[in-house]
Amino acid sequence: FFFQAEDGIRDFCLSRGLGDVYKRQVLFSVLVHSGEGSSSGHYYAFIRPNIDNAIWYKFNDEIVEKAFEQQVFSNNFGGQFADAVLPKDSKDFRIQVHDKQNTTNAYMLVYVRESEILELLRPIGKEEIPEGLLEWNEKQRLEEEKKKFKRENHKVYVTTFERLRLYVEQPGIA
Repeated sequence: FFFQAEDGIRDFCLSRGLGDVYKRQVLFSVLVHSGEGSSSGHYYAFIRPNIDNAIWYKFNDEIVEKAFEQQVFSNNFGGQFADAVLPKDSKDFRIQVHDKQNTTNAYMLVYVRESEILELLRPIGKEEIPEGLLEWNEKQRLEEEKKKFKRENHKVYVTTFERLRLYVEQPGIA
């Protein structure tokens, strides 16, 4: 099994006046399911936000990290588990196959028509973002600020409390 980073799809339908035109498709994301069956498991995605380079990111719940192409293309077919390994004396990765069973499968591939990339992946303005999403984002930011403030000022409260206790127990010392 394999899937390609780029694919050519011939459009035989006369859609949108394009006719029978060869259209180059570029892989944008791979949605992955990891688990024993369809009713349980974990879902995450590999996304390449900039089609012009080969940098992929793994979006796994709230954790976002860079991913190697080998993680995107090699480990999402079930069967045996394979790892991308970079030997010390080499610049090229090699695939190391393990005995354990791999329950990770790509269940959806998202390709973007090359001619549409600039429009689909263009920066968006604040006026294009739904108001409810902006409000939710601001609420999250304020909650994070409160948590940070409490973490940073926790020692101040402890010190103040300790000084107050000393004053009550032994007036004039604090």
